[in-house]
Amino acid sequence: MWLFFGTWLIVLCHPLIGVSTCPASTSCTCTTVKAKTGDRPVIGKKVECTGKPGSVVTNLAAIKLDTLPADTLQLDLRNNAIRVIEKDAFSHLTQLQKLDLSKNEITQIEAGAFNGLQSLRKL
Repeated sequence: MWLFFGTWLIVLCHPLIGVSTCPASTSCTCTTVKAKTGDRPVIGKKVECTGKPGSVVTNLAAIKLDTLPADTLQLDLRNNAIRVIEKDAFSHLTQLQKLDLSKNEITQIEAGAFNGLQSLRKL
């Protein structure tokens, strides 16, 4: 019993093991990455939802952005067919530093689409 408790303690306290995951209903993958906020190193997630044959999305709702880990630092949405970026689309991803929307079919970006992205450094 003590071994079981000790194992869980290690898992929950280890800085590179996260409890957040990518949405199961998407083709996104999550990995742990290191980055900097000012001079401070931070650990968070890199989420890749890049379009691949059979998994290209046409709208952000299909990715379920609101279910992505709150500690997402990098979000890669390239090579999809996203057309509209809705208001507050990324608002809960306040730690997001890099957002890649390249190679999409964006025709409309609503006012306030990037609300909440105070840490964004690269778009």
